[in-house]
Amino acid sequence: MKKIWLVTGSLLLLLLAGCGEKDAGSLPAAPTTPVAAGDMTLQLEELVTDPVAFEGKLVQVSGRYSVLPMPPCDSALYLPPATWLLGDGGVIVRMAGLQGILEALASDGLAMIVEGRWERWDGWIGCGDAAVSSTIWYLQAMRILTNIEGVSIIKFDERDIVRHKLVKRIVRAYEQEENEINK
Repeated sequence: MKKIWLVTGSLLLLLLAGCGEKDAGSLPAAPTTPVAAGDMTLQLEELVTDPVAFEGKLVQVSGRYSVLPMPPCDSALYLPPATWLLGDGGVIVRMAGLQGILEALASDGLAMIVEGRWERWDGWIGCGDAAVSSTIWYLQAMRILTNIEGVSIIKFDERDIVRHKLVKRIVRAYEQEENEINK
């Protein structure tokens, strides 16, 4: 039980240490260097113009966050996986994933760069019997790379942890996994 509390406390400390102030600023430029092998930095318009060309691919896009409004419905509501939007210059792309983080920290219009996998979804959209079969293209967000005010990422390694060997082993395991992914 003591180990569980120690690990939980250590992880909470790591999360709190990651909080810092950042300027949300203007719309960020897309990174010039991809984060991982296979990433593509794209404009939202490129995804919308030829969605099939990027299906299943890991991409990075930049834009401004907004909530996807929920339609009123008195019966069964059928929705695609996308729950928020990223827009830039009048082009809007549906997004899925990371909802908990965004609901807690993001406000409408926040500029950000998002990394994720471009996906196709086929299913019913709408309310009850009025729902229609549709195809929706969306980005399954995996990471927000920049510009969430009040949140920053601090990378620790095993030298930063001096209190407990178990926490050092956890950090070492994450580092090994990250190194294997980046090979």
